[in-house]
Amino acid sequence: MEEINVTLICFSCGKKTYGTTNRPIQFAFELVQIARDAGLYGVFDMKHQRSLVFCNEDCASNQKLKDGSFRLRAKRT
Repeated sequence: MEEINVTLICFSCGKKTYGTTNRPIQFAFELVQIARDAGLYGVFDMKHQRSLVFCNEDCASNQKLKDGSFRLRAKRT
């Protein structure tokens, strides 16, 4: 099976990280695991039914609301 190139982009600051995987990403947990394997911070956003990728925990905390959920659209930092 051939490798597939992936680009992971931080939801907060837009920093890009490039990598490869051996199969297409089908589920949110696969994206989170790939992000974590690449040294990024992948999380599940259950409120909006999606997974998000951040370059670190600080970028993730910049996008949280008072109730602990993530913003629908990224706040510019």
